[in-house]
Amino acid sequence: MTAFQQTLVGAVQALRSIGLPFALIGGVAVSTRTEPRFTQDVDFIVSTQSDQVAQQLAHGMFQRGFTQHALLEDTRTGRIATMRFLKDGMIVDLLVGATGIEDEVVAGATSVDLPGVGPCLVASVAGLLALKTLARCNRNRPDDEADLHRLVAVADARELVEARRLVALIAARGGGSASALEGVLSRVTRALDSGG
Repeated sequence: MTAFQQTLVGAVQALRSIGLPFALIGGVAVSTRTEPRFTQDVDFIVSTQSDQVAQQLAHGMFQRGFTQHALLEDTRTGRIATMRFLKDGMIVDLLVGATGIEDEVVAGATSVDLPGVGPCLVASVAGLLALKTLARCNRNRPDDEADLHRLVAVADARELVEARRLVALIAARGGGSASALEGVLSRVTRALDSGG
């Protein structure tokens, strides 16, 4: 088992034992839902109702051998947004209040049997589309754009409708400009429709 796989297994086991609802997101989840791609970190979205619960999560991860590397706060809400942990040199990011749709993404996740890990909740195509749309609006990384195209290519009409609903929720909850978010998602879907 590679160091990356060990970190993924360890993070899933830690999150399960802590007992908060969570789902795999990021590059590993996109690879699970589309086609494999290289990634250097493990990302999860965790449903926490308060910063107190997020702090309990951080303490639980520390007790299970994960070192907290960074804690990012959402300046709009004052809530903890993302917690970054290190384990054996590998990065594990936990989104706890960064998107405004943590609960919806976790609720929409489905169980996938991951090699070496076993059953794990993985964010849906719609949830990943919404998260990658937000990421693309907030930074200019080629991986986010490529992931959007991969996800749109496998999304059915129902998933696209749900992704648009989630993007609207992000905007309604103060996570970004509605026009910018919808603009990114529309641009990617139009590119697929036109064969580009």
